Amino acid sequence: MNGPINESTPPKDGGVERIAQQGRVDYRMVTEGQQFTDDIRCQIIDDLKAYREDNPHGGQPQPWSRLAELVGVTQRTLVDVVRGKYKGDADKVLRKIDQLLADDRARAGRYDFRTTARIGISEAIFGTIRSGIRLNTMPVIIGSPGVGKSVHARALAADRGGVIIIRPDEGNRDDRGVTRLLVNAIDSLRQFYTHTHARRVIEIEHWLRKHMGTVLVVDEAQKLTRDGLEMLRDIHDISDPTGRRNIPIVFFGDHGFKKLLFRSRSGEKSPISPQTARRMRPVLDIDADCRVGDAGGMYTVEDIVKIVRNNRVKLLTPRAARWLRDLANVQGYGRLGFAMGVLQLAIDFAVPPGGELLEPIDVDVLQEALEMTFGKSVAIEIDEQAGGGLLAKVG
Repeated sequence: MNGPINESTPPKDGGVERIAQQGRVDYRMVTEGQQFTDDIRCQIIDDLKAYREDNPHGGQPQPWSRLAELVGVTQRTLVDVVRGKYKGDADKVLRKIDQLLADDRARAGRYDFRTTARIGISEAIFGTIRSGIRLNTMPVIIGSPGVGKSVHARALAADRGGVIIIRPDEGNRDDRGVTRLLVNAIDSLRQFYTHTHARRVIEIEHWLRKHMGTVLVVDEAQKLTRDGLEMLRDIHDISDPTGRRNIPIVFFGDHGFKKLLFRSRSGEKSPISPQTARRMRPVLDIDADCRVGDAGGMYTVEDIVKIVRNNRVKLLTPRAARWLRDLANVQGYGRLGFAMGVLQLAIDFAVPPGGELLEPIDVDVLQEALEMTFGKSVAIEIDEQAGGGLLAKVG
């Protein structure tokens, strides 16, 4: 189509961004005149909360007053819109928020693939969480980086009320760090952030007993120390001393966390105590449990097209979309992030600096991008895992 990929350095500005500009598709979720839906409203508010967490000030989430200034509204207006209590034109404010978030993505040079594949993998993740909620346990979702753990954590928060997400970091891994993260995630408890650990525990306990429908999500759970994990078990206990309605605590972690969990269950020494491990059920390993062979794979053609398309630029030929689906489903290498990396490299080379995408990307360019991404020997191994179809010559 556009000729073979050469071995020169890819353009720094990224082909996806230039294609988006060429197609007059910007970083906004909604365009002028587009009608809002409840899903869009929830997504914009969820993205604003994530932006606030990702742009901290003084070690804490960015103040609402500063966000309101950036959006161009009063703090009261912004907070009311976020809480769903604004009596005025909330969609007008949401458009301003959307523009702020779009400007941030543009400055960061990110192309926002707003939708992720939900077939198969999402059903499994949300099914595991629903089971944990029904059983009042601590369900565990395990997966490698890039498989969508954090995306699904945010999707859960957007889809239902009463979800609290905390993300342990190097400064907040133990019992005191867990209570700091929790009071910081609950608006009405933030005043206790600088109080003693014991006082934070008391306030968290009182709050939870008044909000029995709460679901606590712990992202990056592998960063927790033994004390941090035990603190969460204590919180699981104090939420309902009778043991009948303990709040579910959902853990998203990597394969190292799974090893610690099963080491504890086998009686070996582990930061996860046996008492805590017994509550951690059900356990879903995305990499091992979400492979569905002949039923269409974890990702379908429709999923891939949904992720990479935009309404004005036809990015892939139909067979290229099928090829990308097959790559995303290769056993042992099946990662959507890897497939998107191959696509990005193909775009970078298919579109010259300052040039245009003259026709949709076809399989030949994706094949060469695969070899450049992984190296020829690994590309051959991936091809063999896929049944020998990825590197086959195309007419």
